[in-house]
Amino acid sequence: MGGDYNCVLAKTDATGHFNFSRALNTLISGYDLVDMWAPATGRGVYTHYARSGAERLDRKYVSRQLSGQKYGIETAVAAFTDHLAAILCFVLDVTTVQRGRSYWKMDAVLLRDAGVQKIIQQRWRKWKRQRKLYPHIVIWWERMAKKQLRKLLIT
Repeated sequence: MGGDYNCVLAKTDATGHFNFSRALNTLISGYDLVDMWAPATGRGVYTHYARSGAERLDRKYVSRQLSGQKYGIETAVAAFTDHLAAILCFVLDVTTVQRGRSYWKMDAVLLRDAGVQKIIQQRWRKWKRQRKLYPHIVIWWERMAKKQLRKLLIT
């Protein structure tokens, strides 16, 4: 569950006016949801900036079970809003790989071949330089690097 709530749940969520929401707090605790922001620095993470201060209005909550699969969370500038976009990434536990339209399976034996390793290293440098052309590393991976790796190892 995520969105722009226009309220905060703790004083550390705002530098200016403190607009606490009892209703949101009850909802979160009632469904036993986990807040996905966990700043290691102890300082606030803000998604909305105004002259009056900064606030964490955009929130991401998930079930306690799903929270263990969090890979990372970050903010990014979004041109279509006055908020920062909140990007939440998960590691999915796919126990079986099925061949088909949406999955591809690489032959891991290829990675042991010295010639293939050398080609991947050379091309990886080139692919990494293109990372800056994409707004997020996941988008870069899906749209560019993964496709190139797939072409190299499947054909």
